[in-house]
Amino acid sequence: MTEIQTTKMSVLVVDDDESIGELCYRALTNHDLDVTVAEDGEEALRKIQKKTFDIVLTDLSLPIMSGIELLKEIGKSYPSIDVIIMTGHPKLEIAVECMKKGAYDYIVKPFDVDYLLVTVNKCLAKRLIQQKLNDVQKIRIELEYAKRDMEKTYLDTLKALANVIELRDMYTETHSETVSKNARLIAINMKLKRDEIKDVELSALLHDIGKIAIPDKILLKPGKLTPEEFEIMKKHSELGMNIIKHIGFLKDALLSILHHHEQFDGKGYPQKLAGDNIPLGARIVNVADSYHAMISERPYRGALSKEEALKELERCSGTQFDPEIVQVFLNIVKKKN
Repeated sequence: MTEIQTTKMSVLVVDDDESIGELCYRALTNHDLDVTVAEDGEEALRKIQKKTFDIVLTDLSLPIMSGIELLKEIGKSYPSIDVIIMTGHPKLEIAVECMKKGAYDYIVKPFDVDYLLVTVNKCLAKRLIQQKLNDVQKIRIELEYAKRDMEKTYLDTLKALANVIELRDMYTETHSETVSKNARLIAINMKLKRDEIKDVELSALLHDIGKIAIPDKILLKPGKLTPEEFEIMKKHSELGMNIIKHIGFLKDALLSILHHHEQFDGKGYPQKLAGDNIPLGARIVNVADSYHAMISERPYRGALSKEEALKELERCSGTQFDPEIVQVFLNIVKKKN
C-alpha cells in the first residue's frame, strides 16, 4: 500500500456515486488527510466558500454542473486549489482538455486505491514544495541582512527540486548539473561578465524545473509523444519561470528558463523568437541542453556518440542554434580532447 507522507491537508471529493465517494473518503482519511465529500458541483462550491481546500478530486460527469464547469469555476475563483479529474472515459482528448483548462492530473475509473494515493501524493508534494519556496521567500524579506546565506538556502532548495525531476526519470539523472557546467563554460569562453555567467549557470541548472508539474504519464512515456501530449510538455518552460519568478536573485535567469526551447530560426517555443531576440542565456542553455540530451540514452532511442552529437550541432547551426555559440562550444570540446 502506498503511503502518503504529509502534514494534515484537506481534500474535497465530488462524485454523485456514493460508492466512489466512500472509497475516496476511506482511502484518504486513512492516510491522515482531512476529507470532505460533495455530490454535485454546486454543493462543492458551497463547501469551498466555507472551508479552505488544497485539492478537489472531482468526477467529470456530475449532475447540475459538469466536472469541467466546476474546474473552470475553481480556476477562476479559487486558483490556489489543485483539481484532479476522475473519469470513466479513458480518451486522450478528454484528458488533454482537462489539462488545458487547468487540471493538475486525471484518474481513469475504475482505479485502485494505490493509484489514487500516488496521484494525490504527487499533487500534495508539489504543493508542499511550492509552500516551502514561499516560506523561504518570506524569510529572505525578513532577513535581508543575511542575503548570502539566504541565496545559498534558495539554491539548495532549487537544486533539490531539480533532483526531484531527475529522480522521477532515471534517464535524466545528472542532466541539469551537466547542462549547467557546460553552459557555464560557454559563458566563460564568450567572456561574459561574472554576474552574467552566474545567471547562465543557474538558468541552466533550473531549465527543466517546470517538469515537476508535468504528469508522469507524459513525462515518462516510453515513446514519442502525441501532438496533444507535446503541447502539455511544452508548458514546462513557462511553468518553470512561474515557479521561480518571485525569487529575487533569480530574476535575470527567468527569461533564459522561459525561452530555452526557442530556435535561432524562429521555429521554437513558447514565443517563436528568432536570432538576437532570444535572450543570450537561453541560446547558451539551448546548445548545452541539446548536446547532453543527444548523448544521453532515452527509453525510445539510443544515445549518440559525442562525435555524432557535435556534428548534429554543426548541422543545425543557424537554424536551431546560434552559430556563434555552437562554434564556442565546439572549441571547448576540442580543447578538452
